Amino acid sequence: MEHLVFRRSRGQERGSVSDRIAWAGGQINAMTAYDYTLFHVLVCADAIDEGIEVLAQMLGQPPANGSEIATERGIVLEEVRRSNDKPSNRMLQGLMSGAFAHHPYGRPILGTPQSVEQIDAQAIADYQRRWYRRGNLHLVAVGDLAGCDLERRVASAFERVQAGGPMERSRPLEPLPTVMQVSTREGQSQETYFGLGWRRMPEHAADGIALDLLCVLLTGGESFRLHRRLKRDRGLVSSCHASHMAMRDPGIVIISGTAGPTVEPHDSLAAIATEVVQLSRECVPDEEFTRARRVLLSQSIYRRETVQGWAQRIGLHTTMHHDPHHEQRWQQQLDALTPDDLRRAARRLVEPGPASLSLCYGVGHRSRSERALRELMVDACR
Repeated sequence: MEHLVFRRSRGQERGSVSDRIAWAGGQINAMTAYDYTLFHVLVCADAIDEGIEVLAQMLGQPPANGSEIATERGIVLEEVRRSNDKPSNRMLQGLMSGAFAHHPYGRPILGTPQSVEQIDAQAIADYQRRWYRRGNLHLVAVGDLAGCDLERRVASAFERVQAGGPMERSRPLEPLPTVMQVSTREGQSQETYFGLGWRRMPEHAADGIALDLLCVLLTGGESFRLHRRLKRDRGLVSSCHASHMAMRDPGIVIISGTAGPTVEPHDSLAAIATEVVQLSRECVPDEEFTRARRVLLSQSIYRRETVQGWAQRIGLHTTMHHDPHHEQRWQQQLDALTPDDLRRAARRLVEPGPASLSLCYGVGHRSRSERALRELMVDACR
């Protein structure tokens, strides 16, 4: 759908949507995540009508025909191939497929070559009819809007978008794993790419802010825990990154990284698991906790320094949490967080079920069996 809405505007009398926004001195783009598709436009205040009109035109177009879909299918298939060539993407997809064996989060956002080949005009029309309706859209505008009568302008322009209320998709509840899910793949890079993932449980939804802070405390900068202990002091990783993937359904905390050709990647994984388990058993020192909280708060402030940053944050919170003011409440929760809250959240993360593990091995590294990897992680988590 992203590709089609841009392609179908080409050749029109007023120019493509990309041309029209460029001529207005602005920018336009789109992206798809696990739970939503985002179309965003950045224009000066005096071009707001053009921005609104372009978005409405993109979302209100009639369904694409077979030849248009065939053209875009080839482009998307090439994107899928390029994505699958990257060891970091292959590692991440192996991790997500293992962590979410039943839930759609386990499927690649770009799709597979097989799934893309099967999409035809009827499938596109059905999807557009079901999801591209006014009641299923969140429109956010941030900037110099004084006196512009935004609601009237939006209502008029979006008349061309199909009417209808919001749609909710029924998705399966992912069962708690009883054994560690392991994915191993062979790659052609010099480094091994690895990832550890712990799924969140629905009953622990309030732990989100603590898990955001946990990730910063682990890899928020070169002086933070995993970078300092595993990269600088022990040389076990070339890179390391922790992220809390907060999604509409219970998400996942992932710690990923790379190990160079002279490093045993299984030692890297075991050391990371040991560090996370330690955080679930001991409170971090006050100074380390305060430093991590300051970095997390700074990241939030930096995201709001531009109008597009503000708009994306409000849109995200409205779509994911049904709350455009979630950022303010998030900051209040961060201010109230304590080291013991962090420890309890880490314990609830690692105790309910085994982690998921994924490796894309470099040419100089030898793989291990799933059983050996599970035994390695059990020992590391004791």
